[in-house]
Amino acid sequence: MDRSGRRYTQYKNFKIYSDSVSKNEKLLSAYDKIKSSTKSKNQLKSVVNDIVIEEDWVNTIEELLPYVSSAINEERRFIRNESETLPIEKTRRVTKESIVNLSMNSQNIRKIKENDEIEPSKLLVVEKLDDYSIYENKFLVFLLKFLKSFIEIRFEKIREAKSLLETRTKLNDKVNLYRNTISYKLEIVDERYGDLNLEENDKNYDVIRKIRNIEVQINHLLKTDLIEQVSKTPPIRQPIQRTNLLKNDINFSKCLKLYDFISSYAKPGYTITPVETLKEELSQDYLDYFSKIPTLVAFLSYAETKGVYELYAKEFEIEKEENRVAELVEINRKIYEMLGTKEVDFKLVYEFVIGMQEERIRLNKTIEELKVNHEKEIEELKTAFENEKNEIFDKHREEVNKLNEDISNLEKENAAKLDLINKNFDDYRLDAEKKIKDLSDQNEELTSRLTVAQITNGKAKFNENITEKEFDELERQKFAFDKYFEKTWKRLKKEIMKNRKAEAINEVKNARAKKKEKKGVESEQEQEVK
Repeated sequence: MDRSGRRYTQYKNFKIYSDSVSKNEKLLSAYDKIKSSTKSKNQLKSVVNDIVIEEDWVNTIEELLPYVSSAINEERRFIRNESETLPIEKTRRVTKESIVNLSMNSQNIRKIKENDEIEPSKLLVVEKLDDYSIYENKFLVFLLKFLKSFIEIRFEKIREAKSLLETRTKLNDKVNLYRNTISYKLEIVDERYGDLNLEENDKNYDVIRKIRNIEVQINHLLKTDLIEQVSKTPPIRQPIQRTNLLKNDINFSKCLKLYDFISSYAKPGYTITPVETLKEELSQDYLDYFSKIPTLVAFLSYAETKGVYELYAKEFEIEKEENRVAELVEINRKIYEMLGTKEVDFKLVYEFVIGMQEERIRLNKTIEELKVNHEKEIEELKTAFENEKNEIFDKHREEVNKLNEDISNLEKENAAKLDLINKNFDDYRLDAEKKIKDLSDQNEELTSRLTVAQITNGKAKFNENITEKEFDELERQKFAFDKYFEKTWKRLKKEIMKNRKAEAINEVKNARAKKKEKKGVESEQEQEVK
């Protein structure tokens, strides 16, 4: 309990007052009369809200929230390339993209040496960066903020209803004391707001603790590096796009399920019922404290009427001084008993007391200094702890990034191998299909030739009564025969035409040769005649 709170301070001060005035026998007698008279003449009515929190939404969020944390820990991202053309002096590494860009931009070539070595003036530098602002990570940010708002709206209504308290107290009585008669008629209405001790003596204790734990987890997730980084990018809007990752990944699919649940949850999630209680018999503690009030009010009215405030204040200071002197005398007696000397002077006693007070002040100051130093040491330890924690986190993040890079390289290597395997498989499949087709064509050709041979030799058998299956086979054979006939006809026609062409060419060549030979003979004969 907070001892500096307003309510506890009220109780403590009134307790001190009550204990002090109860030491006076005359006042104590008056208090007893007031208590016995008031005991049966009172009425206390209170109105509080009875709240029942439905656990379905709390349990569902508690069940699915760990999947949100797991989805965040996956740190899904894509590689973003940032390129910039820089002078060769500022270029640290050359990549494939640099060579391709240089071949397309000859103006960046400074000169070509005699050995065909190229000296560039500028090169394209490509930097690969991890970008976490993918749609699914933005969905996690949207979900956490939506979930926080969903819980805060309901929990705030529950806190507000639970913190309301209304009391109506009615007291009406007349008491005859020793020399005066006090009559009083009181009606006090107290409406209180802000009584936030929800867990104290509450039937919803377990559910409220669950809600508080969920709030702590959500706030922790919102402060993770991934969420803080993605929160700086433009947010997504409803409706939510159900990407393959959101549907197929186990963690993201549970996050999508949580979003569907809270977005479709139309109920308040709680019921509030005002409960009115009438208490006709007050407790003994209430009567003990209340019995001091009528006499106090009566005295204040008397003092105000007679104007005796100043007189009583002066008398109080005199009594205070007498009590101080009595304390000094008592201290003097105790010192005399301890030292066994004669009576000590009041001045020495006073100086001793003052010295003790100064020593107490000095000790309090030392305690405060130690407290400040201790708090400073705690802050230094906290700072050192945070620095060490950040170093560990940074080292872990570097290791994770390296592992992710290795995974990315392995994925690329496996993808290249898979492409090669698929290419080889496609080539093998095409080659097998070609061979199967060739064999099928050869089979059809042989079947057709066999059929032709059977028909030519008169060995083919014809059956007029055939089944549908036999007809299908016959039709297939006809198709094969027609195909074979057409193929053979085209081949033979081509060979015949080729042979005819060759024969015609040979005939022309022979005719030319004979003609040439004839001319030669005639020329020889003419020469002989000459």
